[in-house]
Amino acid sequence: MRASECSSILLSYLDKETNKYVVSDLLRALSEIRKPNHLDLGPVFRRLEDDRWLVRYSAIEALKYTDPPEPENRLLQLLQNTTDPNDMIYCQATLSEIGTAKALPFIEKNLKSRKRDVKMSAQFAIEAIKVRESSPVTVRPMRSKRPTGLGK
Repeated sequence: MRASECSSILLSYLDKETNKYVVSDLLRALSEIRKPNHLDLGPVFRRLEDDRWLVRYSAIEALKYTDPPEPENRLLQLLQNTTDPNDMIYCQATLSEIGTAKALPFIEKNLKSRKRDVKMSAQFAIEAIKVRESSPVTVRPMRSKRPTGLGK
């Protein structure tokens, strides 16, 4: 099954589910899959404003492996409006993978944060975006696979 088919199936279940653990698992599965540009990410965008932190953080992560501008714009809007330090950290982590130079001024504001994790994630995101923007070829980082078993 292709990534676009997997993404479409997972997205189709998002609006049908209400259980926060199921929704979070669907979103986390989406975070591991490359999403094509034509895919409607509306169900993910709606979860960015969810009152349940588990769902919100998973929605932020689900925007990994997407292409700007819309996912980036939604994350920047959340980053600008939130007061939750964990929202900021998750947004900056995802922007470190998909953000463009447009995101830098939004992230740079958090370099002055009194929260160490917010400040450190901002530094990391800024460095990652600058490296990616200066690179002639965009290379997406590979995620390591989880070990399937010990001693086998």
